[in-house]
Amino acid sequence: MKFLNKIKKLTLKRIWELSREIFILGFLRNTWLYYYLYKSYWYSLKTFKINNKKKNKNYLSINVDSGAGIGHQLANYNAGIWYSKKFKLFHAHTSFPNNKWEKTLGFKHSIINTKDILNKNYKIIKLPLFNEKNLIEISKIKKIIHSYSSQKVIFFLETNQPYKNQYEVTDYLKKNFFLSKERKKDIIMFDDQDVNIAVHIRLPMIIEDVIKRYNDADYKLNIINQSFNMLESFLNKFQTKKKISIYIFTQFYDSDLKVFNKFSKVNYCYKISPYKSFINFIYADVLITSKSSFSYKAALISRGIKVSPSNFWHGYPREDKKWFLVNNDGKFKKNIKKIVIK
Repeated sequence: MKFLNKIKKLTLKRIWELSREIFILGFLRNTWLYYYLYKSYWYSLKTFKINNKKKNKNYLSINVDSGAGIGHQLANYNAGIWYSKKFKLFHAHTSFPNNKWEKTLGFKHSIINTKDILNKNYKIIKLPLFNEKNLIEISKIKKIIHSYSSQKVIFFLETNQPYKNQYEVTDYLKKNFFLSKERKKDIIMFDDQDVNIAVHIRLPMIIEDVIKRYNDADYKLNIINQSFNMLESFLNKFQTKKKISIYIFTQFYDSDLKVFNKFSKVNYCYKISPYKSFINFIYADVLITSKSSFSYKAALISRGIKVSPSNFWHGYPREDKKWFLVNNDGKFKKNIKKIVIK
C-alpha cells in the first residue's frame, strides 16, 4: 500500500511539473509577465541598496527532470555546473532521482551537497528561465543574484534551463567518472586485442514511430541508414593493424539492422541495461553517436574517438582532435585524409 501511495505521489508530482512547464513556462515565457512570476525578481527590483561589505559564499544548483531519461537529466545537471561558473557561484550537487545513476556517474560522494548546505541555514531562491544568448535576460539574472549577496542562499535554476555547449563541462564529468571507486565494478564487453567500435542507434519506440511515420514513412530506416553511413565513412578513413569489432547498441532488434551484416565481426547489443550501455560507450575505442542525448553525454566523458551527426541540438568542441562530425549524407564535415589507431 505504501508503494502504491508513493507511485501516486510521484505521478501527481510529474503531472504538476508538466502542467507548470506547459502553461507557465511555455505560454508566459515570451511575455513581459514572465519574470514577475518569481519572488526573486520582485526582490531584485525593490532592493536598490546592497551591503557590499558583507558577501556570503552562495551556491547554485538544479533539480534534474525526474520524468526524463539520463541524457536529458545530464543536460539539466550540466547547466547547473556551467552557470555556477558563469555567475561566479559555487556549484552545489543535488542528487539524481535514480541512485544508481548517481553511483555510475561518480556523483555519489560529491563534496558539496545541497542537503548539507541547507542544514547550515541557507535558503532556496528560484531563478527564472533565461536565454543564454540574451544579454538583457542574463543581466536580470545577475541582478537577482547580486541582490541576495548579503544573504545565505542556494539559487536553483529552472529544471530545463537551456544550455547548448555541454562540452564545456567535460573536465568535471570525466573527473567524477574516472576517479570514482565504482569503476572497479564496471563490466566491459570489449576485447582488449581489438579496436572496439560502439554504434548507438536510437530507434523510435512504437508511439513515437507512429507519430513520425505519419510525416515520414521512412523515419526509422533513415535513422539506421544515417548510422550505417557514419560507420562506413569512418572505416573508409580508418587505419589500424588490429582487428575491428563492431557493437550495435539499440533498445530492441529490428530487421532493418541487417544492413550492418556487411561488416565483419558485428555484435548486436539490445538486451543490455542502460547503465552497462553507457559505461561501454565511454570505454569504446570509437563511439559513433546518434541524435540522442544518451550517447552524446557518454561521448563527453569518453577518452576515445567520437563520430557524431553534425546537425544536433547540443554543441561540439572545435578543438577536440578526437571528435569528428559527419553530415546526413555520410560525408565528413571537414576534409579528413585518415584516422589512425596503432
